[in-house]
Amino acid sequence: MADVKKPGVNFPLKDGKRPTSTVNKQVIAEAMGAMDSKAKEMVLKTSDWRHRYADQLIRMVEMGCASEKAALDQAKAGIEYMHKTFTYIKDGNEIPFDEAMIAIKDLGDYKYTGVIKGTGAPIDEYTVPYKNKKLTGEALVRQVDKWVAAGTIEPSAGEGIKAMAEKPEILANLKNRRFVLLGAGSAMGPFLTLMALGAHVVAIDIDRKPVWQRLIKVARESAGTITFPLKKPMDQLKDDDEIAENAGCDLMGATPHIANWLCSLDDSTPFTIGVYVYLDGFLHVLLSIASDAIIKAMCAKYASNPRMVSLGYLCTPTDVHVVPAEAAQESRQRYSAVTLDKVWESGIHILSGGKFLQKNTRPAVKDENGNELHIMDELSIAQGPNYALAKRLQHWRAMVARSEGHPVSSNIAPSTATVSVIHAKTFAWAYGGMPHFKPIEIFEPATSNAVMCALLLSDVMTDDTIANPERQLANPQQLFSEGAFHGGLWRTAYKLDSIAETSVLIYWMDRLKYILYAILLILIIVVKMVVLKK
Repeated sequence: MADVKKPGVNFPLKDGKRPTSTVNKQVIAEAMGAMDSKAKEMVLKTSDWRHRYADQLIRMVEMGCASEKAALDQAKAGIEYMHKTFTYIKDGNEIPFDEAMIAIKDLGDYKYTGVIKGTGAPIDEYTVPYKNKKLTGEALVRQVDKWVAAGTIEPSAGEGIKAMAEKPEILANLKNRRFVLLGAGSAMGPFLTLMALGAHVVAIDIDRKPVWQRLIKVARESAGTITFPLKKPMDQLKDDDEIAENAGCDLMGATPHIANWLCSLDDSTPFTIGVYVYLDGFLHVLLSIASDAIIKAMCAKYASNPRMVSLGYLCTPTDVHVVPAEAAQESRQRYSAVTLDKVWESGIHILSGGKFLQKNTRPAVKDENGNELHIMDELSIAQGPNYALAKRLQHWRAMVARSEGHPVSSNIAPSTATVSVIHAKTFAWAYGGMPHFKPIEIFEPATSNAVMCALLLSDVMTDDTIANPERQLANPQQLFSEGAFHGGLWRTAYKLDSIAETSVLIYWMDRLKYILYAILLILIIVVKMVVLKK
């Protein structure tokens, strides 16, 4: 349940409360209703939405495969419903969010702009940290080829990363673009990499002093430039501590003002707007719609020249995606393969009543022209419908913006051992056991940051990838099929949500074997000592 009195963007008020599940369900129903009124009714009749939302999301993606129009109609309906249904509260007054974004034209508290230019030297070669090594040039290319060969990433992702090693002109041209990072301090965002490369970052993050002390320190020591909203003129702030006290903004609480501030920046170079925001539960939905409103405003400003604004998203691997036919085929082959591991894996599947180690692939669906599209369901039910809706809104905007001529980078990021994830012991144990299911690999944050930034740059700095809106797609949902650094999830045998418990078991079996080895060694030593005494 959302906070009834929270200022800024919020869920709609109903009977004195702000229910989230009801609205969540209604959004999906409206999106599906753009194609089929009966499908909408079916969604609205779904009970226990918290645990049954996945079935409807899968059905929605399948329905969107019918045609380009079907996918875009769904996306537009979902976006429109969210923007007109969610509300904006300011000074005790509450109006529809879309109306607030139009009516509020001032900068609010963010009337000033800060700029800091770093004094460091730019990195002249793209670098990917991996297993205590810093991979560049040929070494990076070789490792990427290994990931592709293993099935850990898609070939198109490999090409995107290798472009950073093979095309130095990409780095040379970074100065001709500004990267707007919504959630600049995010653990999964590209801020550190971009600053090290000497890029110009427009940083949007919460107005908390520790956050900005870190961002400013990085900027000072880097080769990059950082631009950010300020509450006071920069020339009145005596040091970085005072700058940090007055920097940043409340993305959810002041969305129209932030959009206005961003739109007030000069148009000397193109913008790439990347979304890296995250909070738990319903707050993630609010962050997502706030980010979407800002993107909508920037896209509207440059509607006559859409290439001035490109978009960047990190897609979660725990979602429903249209995947390449080759990925689906490899997953089926791994599932059907006869191996020793399959003996005990089949036993676990049977003993769990079919809950554990479920087949990863689904039957292909056909579009209106008879072409087959392959869907992979990697949803994690535990993450909940709010997480799924927040990410689905990003998918919708990505497809719509691309159809309007904006370049869109929207690549699948791998499962990553961030502090927030492995802080939960069960997740840490599951991550420890998941690599048993080939070709899954769990990555460190530094590696994930570097490879995903490489894919972003390859997408927005060249016309060679699927991000280019001039490249034709059979269906807009195929935007998420290429450039996927999924960590093996699309090509492994089993569905993600069905391997967690078994992964924990594997983790502990692996750890216990060393204890058993130690006990065995002690027994051998004891036996030998007894024999020698005799």
